[in-house]
Amino acid sequence: MRSALRKAAVIAVGIAALAMTPAPANAAAGGDPAGLLGGGCTTLSAPGGGTAHVCRTWNANSNGTYWGELSVDSASSRVYTQASRDGSVVGVSGRGQNGYVQYNGYKKVYQRACNTSCGAWW
Repeated sequence: MRSALRKAAVIAVGIAALAMTPAPANAAAGGDPAGLLGGGCTTLSAPGGGTAHVCRTWNANSNGTYWGELSVDSASSRVYTQASRDGSVVGVSGRGQNGYVQYNGYKKVYQRACNTSCGAWW
């Protein structure tokens, strides 16, 4: 039940975020490092083939850092995902598995899909 509620919340945030206009110039300056304040979802491609559908939420703390969640709700059998939190790389999901990580107190958070090698950060 809790997992279903979490997924529903991530989807709701993703839908709301799609209505927002991204601010790429601000993202480069660090004001919105994800490039999409609030959250969103996308499908990432892994260089050796396969994809992962990933989502993120992005909320500002009062000290210039952010908190939220990175999630994977589907991935091809050979694809796993990673997150970078201020340059420190951690796993989000195993090969072909769903997963999520929560974060708090980071300025730059990204995700990527991997198999034989890893794709670009999103």
